[in-house]
Amino acid sequence: MKFAKKNFSLLLLLGGYLLFCNMTCEPADDEFPPNYLRTEELIKLEAENIDFSGNQMIVSSEKIKKEAYVIGVKCFTNIYEQWGPEDDPETNVEENVVSSTAHFDNVEKDFDIITVNDFDETHLAGSSVRDSFLKTKVKKGKDAYSFSFMLILRKVPEPGVHSFKIVYTLNPEDKTEIKVIEEQTDPIELF
Repeated sequence: MKFAKKNFSLLLLLGGYLLFCNMTCEPADDEFPPNYLRTEELIKLEAENIDFSGNQMIVSSEKIKKEAYVIGVKCFTNIYEQWGPEDDPETNVEENVVSSTAHFDNVEKDFDIITVNDFDETHLAGSSVRDSFLKTKVKKGKDAYSFSFMLILRKVPEPGVHSFKIVYTLNPEDKTEIKVIEEQTDPIELF
């Protein structure tokens, strides 16, 4: 009798699991308007100095231990949604533009970090220090400041006042218009 109850319970759990798996599905093609196209355009960056010397990251304008220094970056985008009739995509196209903070994943390839002050003896003011930072994504809901990504120091700079310029180059496929978006952190003393 115990064996039958145990098997019945297992079959019931397995049946519930299979039912749940079958009810979750991809959105149907007819959920989007005809000729639906969604694109994102990076329009602005914000960068904050963060102190990670305690249990949590804190935006700071005070001195920060150089080993605990992190840059928080917010990416602001315009999201373009276009759609129109199936037979003629050139006519009657509707467009919806929404500005938002986004986890802009394709920042990786055309992205640089420039030091405003001397970083160390090999990275003088105006040089790239991208190799001294590690880019990491922020899990949604985990960070109170809603950063798109964090830049964590991999190489410790010389003590002193530092500021960094985050530079993103928008390089369209047709190479017609190259657009540069940049943001500089406030100067901060690292000790």
